[in-house]
Amino acid sequence: MLRRYCLTASVLAWASLAAHASAPPDWPITVQGAGPYYQLTLPIAAYGRSSSSALDDLRVRNAAGQAIAFAWVRSNSTDTKVPTTATRAVPLFALPPTGAGSPADDAPAFVIRANGTLQPVKKMAVDKAAVTQWLVDTRAIRGRLLQAHFELAPRQTGVFAVQMEASNDLQHWRTLGGPQPLVRLQHEQQTIERLTINLGGIQTQFVRVRAVDSNRSLPIARVTIDGVDDVQAPPVLQWTDDLPPTQCGADYCDYTVPSGAPVNHIQVQLAQANTLAPIRLYGVADANTAQAQPLRKTHNPLYALHTLRHPLRHPHHASHRTAPGDQLPSETLLADGLVYRLTYPQGEVVSAALHLSGSAWKTLRLRTQGPISTLGTSPPRLSLAVPLQTLVFLGQGERPYAVATADRADAKAFAAGAPMALPTLMPHYTPAVLSTLEQAIVAVPSVAALAAQATAPAPPAAQPLVSRRVWLWLALGLGLVLLAGMAWSLLRSVKTGGAPQG
Repeated sequence: MLRRYCLTASVLAWASLAAHASAPPDWPITVQGAGPYYQLTLPIAAYGRSSSSALDDLRVRNAAGQAIAFAWVRSNSTDTKVPTTATRAVPLFALPPTGAGSPADDAPAFVIRANGTLQPVKKMAVDKAAVTQWLVDTRAIRGRLLQAHFELAPRQTGVFAVQMEASNDLQHWRTLGGPQPLVRLQHEQQTIERLTINLGGIQTQFVRVRAVDSNRSLPIARVTIDGVDDVQAPPVLQWTDDLPPTQCGADYCDYTVPSGAPVNHIQVQLAQANTLAPIRLYGVADANTAQAQPLRKTHNPLYALHTLRHPLRHPHHASHRTAPGDQLPSETLLADGLVYRLTYPQGEVVSAALHLSGSAWKTLRLRTQGPISTLGTSPPRLSLAVPLQTLVFLGQGERPYAVATADRADAKAFAAGAPMALPTLMPHYTPAVLSTLEQAIVAVPSVAALAAQATAPAPPAAQPLVSRRVWLWLALGLGLVLLAGMAWSLLRSVKTGGAPQG
């Protein structure tokens, strides 16, 4: 019996020390300015540090190890009201060509009347068959602009590179990203169209569409705009590097999501030119692994719009037959579509990104209707758009501040420093005040640094952890004392000639 107690105490002591040693180190935060509030955008690696995609166990601490007040800029809650979206046709006006040999001519072709209508500055004789730039009036769209859908004139095919610009007064224009292609092509008795351009959730009154090649007409017949009535700004998206598959079968390839992060968009990168095939994308949940199911409500309005117009053509939960004895993981259909990479004299055309709901999966599975080789001699790679979460914290206590993880097993410690509502943290909060806050930066250690830190001697503990470490050492010492007592008892039994009991 004594031996059993000794072994149990030793195991518990060593387990406690191992758990303490394996706790992830804090991420230091660099701040500038007097504050008192700072805004911090977390990297993708934050999802790997947290035990859930909601990041609800992350805390902000000061130099003394005390949890300080913070709030998420955009709520992670699944019951938050979903933004309302709407699609509306907008007025379209042909613009005269710019001066020969000159770049964009910023002189307004229209002025805004007192009643809100547009009036040409001068009479314009515009041949719509030779128009190279168009003005889109988006004032009727409430909220932010998500994407623009273009309709080309009948029987017009080809690749038309356009540049998008935005303005509120028709005089000062800002560029919206780089050139984008409008595509309508005929391929093996099939029409391929890519006539949607992402506007990134901007707020503007007018959009100008220019042909990159000023010598080539832009045959646009109609434009509709998707808008979202949402007071919150869209989350910052970060695209991952191209991810190779972890394994491939006859008709599928599996991909591991970095840090189990939620995904808003996926771009399928085909390795071989002149490749075209329909695909289905699934989220995979292993039966032996706890896997969070997709959010019931999506905060990606583009996904909501896409599924409204093009419902998934298969059940939400889908299974596929396998050989007898094989354990099939659960598959949930996330998206389906046509992916392609085609080379034309005008340039290369690739399929648009697939929109996802923003749910978190550890494994994504890409399936084809035929063999996976229909996507090329090499399996495709995936690039993922992950929404980055932003928080605002109060500069309380001494620097440096740090991002840490709360212990879920300790209810009292887990509740300390839990996130609060943004208006509670900032009593005079308005959405405009976020742009005036000091920006903070978190230092994320590299994989090599984490490995070196794991093998290096432990640094001196901070003051709040002293008592915890003392108790751990006391537990270890108690286990050693009990082991020594057991050994002494055995030796005494041998000397007296008695049989040891145990």
